[in-house]
Amino acid sequence: MSDRADASESTNGNEAADLTLSRRRFGLAVLAGAALSAMAGELTLSRADSPAAPTESTTLDAGDAAAFAEGVSDKFAKDARVFVVRKGKTLSALSATCTHKKNLLKLKDGQIRCPAHGSRFESDGKCSSGPAKEDLPHYAVSIDAKGHLIVDKSKLLKAGDAGTTVDLK
Repeated sequence: MSDRADASESTNGNEAADLTLSRRRFGLAVLAGAALSAMAGELTLSRADSPAAPTESTTLDAGDAAAFAEGVSDKFAKDARVFVVRKGKTLSALSATCTHKKNLLKLKDGQIRCPAHGSRFESDGKCSSGPAKEDLPHYAVSIDAKGHLIVDKSKLLKAGDAGTTVDLK
């Protein structure tokens, strides 16, 4: 009988080891699932902060080109993330999204500023103080047959590239 007892104890010992191993695996699986779930939640949050939804129109009809006053206009900053800039008889369009962390930029006292981290940009899009290191991208602009300023947000350009400015007549 002692052989049976030894075998019984040995079998019970293995079952206990199997249960412990199963519990360990279960615990690791729960932890891995929680970690993946947390990462998925973080990805979802970062997408919600992104500057443009995939269904957003890439073309903006900004209206009568001649109606823009000298300086930076934030009329389309919130809804379309575009600043329209007039310098003399020349119009251009800048992104209203900070190059640092993709926050919406604001126009304050004639300056383009990031309210989240303090970056500042000149009216030509040049970064004048960080933490942003990159200048604001320009969008391609044109004037249609009605005299409206058309901003093509699908074409990101650098200052001085062809198509970044349009002259008023």
